[in-house]
Amino acid sequence: MKIDLGSGELCLRHGEPLRLVRAAGLRVDCLAGNIWITVAGEPADVFLRAGECYRIKKRGVALIESIGEGRVHLEMAQPAAAGWVDRLLRQQPPVGGIELSRTGRAASAPGFPA
Repeated sequence: MKIDLGSGELCLRHGEPLRLVRAAGLRVDCLAGNIWITVAGEPADVFLRAGECYRIKKRGVALIESIGEGRVHLEMAQPAAAGWVDRLLRQQPPVGGIELSRTGRAASAPGFPA
């Protein structure tokens, strides 16, 4: 399942965890109910009640589950603005003929794996 974080609001049912991969930086706001968050690599589970929030720190798999019925809002952290060194380096011509697209993904020639 791909989640569009444009609206970012999800209703969760008891016993049906939401599995997220590479969730580092994701903020989970509990809008209703009780939410249980487990993240691989983090020392303890997190429990949220309505009005509380938590930002996931590790890149491991995260499980978000409701105890009873619950509702959450998910929002990914915005990347920090690039410093002057990053902007300067991006102005250099690409090495090896590979350019980065506006999405930051490498563009490739037809028949050549990305």
